[in-house]
Amino acid sequence: MKLLTVFFILISSGAFAQQKEFSWLVGTWQEEGKQAFEVWKNEKGFLSAESYKMNGEKKIMLNYAKLMIVK
Repeated sequence: MKLLTVFFILISSGAFAQQKEFSWLVGTWQEEGKQAFEVWKNEKGFLSAESYKMNGEKKIMLNYAKLMIVK
């Protein structure tokens, strides 16, 4: 989940991203060998992400982030 932490720091500092720079993030990412996931979506001018892990059938939320897209 290091990637998400970096983006959280960027958001907190007021940084803005261009859509083409981060569009490759869109999709679901799974941490290798673990039941930990990041889901990235492109929503109305923002890239949003949520990270979670699974504990059996239970979804445990870890982080949520949102990047503003500058065109």
